[in-house]
Amino acid sequence: MTEQGAVPAVAVIADLVGSRLLPDRASAQEQVLHAWAEAHGQVCGSASSHADGQAGTDETSSGTAGDQPPAPGAGQVPPWATVGDEFQAVYPDLPTALRALLRVMLALQEPVRLRFGIGLGHVTALADGQGGPIQDGDAWWSARAAIEAGHERDATAATLEVRSAAGDAAEDGEAVPGLEAAAARLLEHLIGAMKPRERRIVRATLDGVYQKDVAEAEGISQSAVSQSLTRSGGRMLVDVDHLLAQAAGRPARTGQEHR
Repeated sequence: MTEQGAVPAVAVIADLVGSRLLPDRASAQEQVLHAWAEAHGQVCGSASSHADGQAGTDETSSGTAGDQPPAPGAGQVPPWATVGDEFQAVYPDLPTALRALLRVMLALQEPVRLRFGIGLGHVTALADGQGGPIQDGDAWWSARAAIEAGHERDATAATLEVRSAAGDAAEDGEAVPGLEAAAARLLEHLIGAMKPRERRIVRATLDGVYQKDVAEAEGISQSAVSQSLTRSGGRMLVDVDHLLAQAAGRPARTGQEHR
């Protein structure tokens, strides 16, 4: 049964892989929050974050100065840090969530990696805490089940798992069959196999950066950038991002990759 005041949403929980082995956990957490806030702004239109306990208002290439995040419980909340090495965010639908996480995974620099648990269901706003919103709902239970499943599958890898609320038994979450699970697993595999430069090239392409500018930044030729996109599977990721944007009814910002 759905609680009164609950809205359909996609809850995302992430934690740092091997956090105890990181030389500087504080900088790793800062890197995650920065990358995720930027990614959230690019796919949702607001680059604000609850990282400092309040909404940010800095202008970015994908947001507008003064943008305010939706109210907690609205089905879309920017990323915030919780306890330990865990982070959370809320999206209105799965395609939008996957587009954001795709950008986060590409942006993080080794050895910083995240394990993601995505929960489909409903969220309910309880209060607005100092570090981020306080929410409940079966989407969060499913996200918790998803991240635990990813850890069980491979405790040392940056996994991406999806689970869905299952009626009265939603606390355990159900594995999501079909296209959703396949898309998440393919993103995980493709990005996990990429070298750092390949990730940077794909990330820049998703940002709409011209190939000649990417080549200059990387110190390589423009043809090498194009070859990297093809060889690494990056061009496929750009196409997937376009398809996910269409599924979510949002415009994709890329389109300059061949220039």
